[in-house]
Amino acid sequence: MTRAVLEASIISTRLSLLAQLDSSAGVSFMNRAELRLRIFGVVDALDRGVITADKARELFARVQDDISTLIAADQR
Repeated sequence: MTRAVLEASIISTRLSLLAQLDSSAGVSFMNRAELRLRIFGVVDALDRGVITADKARELFARVQDDISTLIAADQR
């Protein structure tokens, strides 16, 4: 995958996660802040070459799971 396509994919995933997080009114400020730091940390680590794109996708999937868990807990 070329760097441009990779960057577009990562940016798209990041924006999707942030939009989902921002649209979840029941997620607390602290949880929101922690998840935002994790999202931007993944992008930063990828940009610096510390992790691979596959690892970034794995970490984003974990963040997605955590967001889904918080949303589900809020809906109970």
